[in-house]
Amino acid sequence: LKGFMTPLRLPNEQELTAYLTWEVMPDSVSVRFLGEEVPTERQSADGADCYTMQMKDGEYIYEVYAEWNSYEQYGGRVYYGFCMEK
Repeated sequence: LKGFMTPLRLPNEQELTAYLTWEVMPDSVSVRFLGEEVPTERQSADGADCYTMQMKDGEYIYEVYAEWNSYEQYGGRVYYGFCMEK
């Protein structure tokens, strides 16, 4: 996948937090980091108004998985992917 993505470049001098928001917040969100120098990691994201995650140093592909399952009218899951370099 990395060959098909243009990394978003972030300033290296500060820690950065990403805020994940939706019009209807998911019941659960998890983030998987894919990088060359470390094995795949998974992090749970927590939040009421938004989910937060810390960006990692280096170049990573981030895979965000969100799931909705407590609504009568709809439900489902979605994957988002992006590449960041810090």
